Amino acid sequence: SAGTAEVVRYFGARPVFVDVCPDDLNLNHNLIEADQVSATVSG
Repeated sequence: SAGTAEVVRYFGARPVFVDVCPDDLNLNHNLIEADQVSATVSG
């Protein structure tokens, strides 16, 4: 939710939303795991 993303910014992080389909804004489960791996590798 937007409130959760706002809290992330208070800690100097940048929220990145990659887990939704741009055409219908439904959850894209295919991207969640890839994003988790990317975030883990890049810190």
